Amino acid sequence: MRILKDKVAIITGASRGIGFAIAKEFEQAGARLVLTARANVQRLEVFRNALRLGLNLASQRDVGMVVASAIKRFDHIDILINNAGLFEQKDFGQISHADLEQIFAVNFFGAFSLAQEVFAHMKGRKTGKIINLTSGAGILGSSRAAHYASAKAALIGFTKSLAKLAGPHQINVNAIAPGFIETDMIKDVLLRRREECVSLIPLRRIGSASDVAKLALFLASSASEYITGQVISVDGGQCM
Repeated sequence: MRILKDKVAIITGASRGIGFAIAKEFEQAGARLVLTARANVQRLEVFRNALRLGLNLASQRDVGMVVASAIKRFDHIDILINNAGLFEQKDFGQISHADLEQIFAVNFFGAFSLAQEVFAHMKGRKTGKIINLTSGAGILGSSRAAHYASAKAALIGFTKSLAKLAGPHQINVNAIAPGFIETDMIKDVLLRRREECVSLIPLRRIGSASDVAKLALFLASSASEYITGQVISVDGGQCM
């Protein structure tokens, strides 16, 4: 079913992992795509009809360019998927201010700025869907990545705040909190600690990018019209 037929969707971090899987789901559902990547933009060439753009989320100029380019190409924006993220593990005592700035620039400030630009556009049209990809770490915390967990927790607070602001304009704002998902982002963690990670998950398996993409498709569709301000975990029950 082409449940997103002719809907215009911006998806950040679409060149791999969860972002790539969401782009594939949306393409099959009939969406018109605006796909961004920090590097390896050539990986987006498989989406032949998409607008493909390089994006440094730490650059306000880049953020404005993406929104302006999307509107110029497609006239409007229906959906924003704030997926791009940066992950690292580091001992708490070794996390520098520069590390904090880098992690927050991508995982929080960039998503905030892009949502700000898109919300200003959606508000005038009285419709839209904004979906932020946070993390189970933002809910449960992380002893191995306190800076990453903090940035993702901030994104949860932002999601709920924006949902309250956006509701009167008929704009839905929700977040997805993936747990352990089989992607390049955490492949080193899974190489070292797969059995330990699986033992924390009631469903006893690592998730797939497709598990997350299917929820993103639902939240972007008309089936979710009465859902906003929610943080939905896709983690096999780990957050319990």
